[in-house]
Amino acid sequence: VSGESGAGKTEATKIVLKFLMVASESGSGGKDLASRILATNPILESFGNAKTTRNNNSSRFGKFIKISFNGPEIVGSKIDNYLLEKTRVVEQAESERSYHIFYQLIQGTTPEEKEKYHIRSSAEDYFYLTHGDIQVPGIDDAKWWGETTNAFDVLGFSAEEVEQIMFALSAVLLLGNINFTGEEEVQFEDDDIVKEVLDLLKAAPGLMKNALITRMFSAGGRGTAYTVPLTHPQAIENRDALAKSLYSKLFDWLVIKVNKTLVGTVADFKEELPFIGVLDIYGFEIFEQNSLEQFCINYANEKLHQQFNENMFKAEQEEYTREGVPWEEIKF
Repeated sequence: VSGESGAGKTEATKIVLKFLMVASESGSGGKDLASRILATNPILESFGNAKTTRNNNSSRFGKFIKISFNGPEIVGSKIDNYLLEKTRVVEQAESERSYHIFYQLIQGTTPEEKEKYHIRSSAEDYFYLTHGDIQVPGIDDAKWWGETTNAFDVLGFSAEEVEQIMFALSAVLLLGNINFTGEEEVQFEDDDIVKEVLDLLKAAPGLMKNALITRMFSAGGRGTAYTVPLTHPQAIENRDALAKSLYSKLFDWLVIKVNKTLVGTVADFKEELPFIGVLDIYGFEIFEQNSLEQFCINYANEKLHQQFNENMFKAEQEEYTREGVPWEEIKF
């Protein structure tokens, strides 16, 4: 499923999945598996979709959904993810938002949860949510948070796993609020925010200091390493890299966890079984500042369109020629 941003790729993918669930002949176990496959949508959309200038619910990653069949029955599924747009975690263009899950976390959690996970009351309190509490038509963040947590239940996430997810999300947001003083050798501007991040990540204080304001340097093959202080621009870049890496690893872990629940009955599921695959990549789009992921996706979209033309037009025309069917050649 390819096309430009807002063309309806993700919605079309969901319709295809729903059709396959309904059309397959499944017993009670198969129906439970079908419900789990559909429950992946709220989670992947919350963590992988965002508002862009052209689309209020734009997928900012690619996914390949493989649904395996044993005869007419669905016996398993697997999701592969590609090219998550990590840059969106730390900055967004004007009128755009970061990933939906951050706004859901702020709007949907209770006061008790906000205190436990150090969650602020508004998106405007976070540097990484660049443009504040942008309201998106058709999106109720508090309601979507409920759908996301319900999907966690359907897919068998434990209470401890959901708790760890919330710790990680809050830590990513608070990393952006860590500022530095000094130019050539920086220090933390506010130790309280650093302590909150440490509490969320359960990390040692010295480890956070080493990770954010210094770097290790070694020359040649010597065994001796030196600690070198970071300049202010380097510290900002280093902080943002840590936030992007944390979110990317969390997303990858979510996909792995989801896949474990989609295997179905181990006796029936085999890799060589016939399958239907649905590829949903994020749309062709051009921003004022384009990430590497966006360039890769634009290229992939162009190649997919070429493949569509190759299969639909060229193959059909060759068949007409073989069968002697009168037709007017279509050039593409």
